[in-house]
Amino acid sequence: MKKKHEIVRVLVLMAFLGTSYWWLMRETLPVLNKEEHIALYESEDNGYLKFMQAADLHSENYMGKASQAIIKEMTYLDRADSVSKELREWIVETQPVIDSIREGFDRPYSISPYMDVNTVGNELPKLAKLRSIARLLNYWGALHHIDGELDAAIECYLDEIRLSKASAQEG
Repeated sequence: MKKKHEIVRVLVLMAFLGTSYWWLMRETLPVLNKEEHIALYESEDNGYLKFMQAADLHSENYMGKASQAIIKEMTYLDRADSVSKELREWIVETQPVIDSIREGFDRPYSISPYMDVNTVGNELPKLAKLRSIARLLNYWGALHHIDGELDAAIECYLDEIRLSKASAQEG
């Protein structure tokens, strides 16, 4: 019986996330001309800079602290029923990274307007950083889900979708 309830919960969550994804994707920012795009990219108000700051904060302050046991447990976190104390503490410590990501959502954002076929290789490390903070949002969502905090879990998963949308905006 418990397994049926868990399956129903997952299906409801998937339906909600699918609907939320559609809603998020239908609202796009206005298309900027090249001058506006460059001005936004170079301004301090660019939300993309907050994402990069969050990624740098994550890689400099938290990823080095993750033991091999934590890394192995993170790999299977979405299928876990419980979380070790060590992993829980590591995830909770990353709250400043999550706050920085959410600050970026409140601002207009633009990725590099200088990217083309010849320079795309320069942007790949930035994309890897974005992937690492997307994974962090996923870990937070999984932790909330394990704790039974579905609203908080859904919010983290929606933040993951927002980050993916923001990463491609004006790209």
